[in-house]
Amino acid sequence: MKTIKFGIKKDLKYGFRETCFGIVVKNDKLMIVKKDGQISLIGGGIGQNETHEQ
Repeated sequence: MKTIKFGIKKDLKYGFRETCFGIVVKNDKLMIVKKDGQISLIGGGIGQNETHEQ
């Protein structure tokens, strides 16, 4: 079994920011995002000067 580490913080331009991530299961498979060799859960965060609605 392969172990995948989540939560590696590589972008420090925001300092603290509100984020939300979810676990999505479709057809008994865990859905994830892979970008630039990094694997993460589906989600995002609020940028500087950005409202919750944006």
